Amino acid sequence: MPDLVLPDLVLLNRAPLWRRCWTLGLSAFAAVMPHPDVGVRLVETFGAAGLPAPAVSCDVSVDGSPDSPIIPWVVLTLRSIMPYLERTGAVTAAELGLDTLEDRLRAEAAALRSQLVHTPQSSGWVRKPGPAGAGGTGGQGASPDH
Repeated sequence: MPDLVLPDLVLLNRAPLWRRCWTLGLSAFAAVMPHPDVGVRLVETFGAAGLPAPAVSCDVSVDGSPDSPIIPWVVLTLRSIMPYLERTGAVTAAELGLDTLEDRLRAEAAALRSQLVHTPQSSGWVRKPGPAGAGGTGGQGASPDH
């Protein structure tokens, strides 16, 4: 598996505390997930399962508003993985200032007028082809709402 890197949009973000939080989360998930890069390997994964190539989409939450829901999402995620981060020596709750992190992230984003970019969420779907003559609509790229 290739090393995971931060997407360019996150690296270009001018908010250093946001980048640090994002990096901590990504490194923790990359260390414990069997295939943290599966979102960019959906065609390969579906093919390995004997399925046709899927229709694939990727969505990224981006927000710059003072009440952005992305900020508490990140803080709650870090809070939930903090035992892992502390156990591995990556950071402690006190070092990160977890109790004030949401307020500091909001203040940083507002001061820098920064657009916050969150984790890309990939999805893929396909309908498994039915038996010949069964009248199924399966096949490559079939949308789930057809």
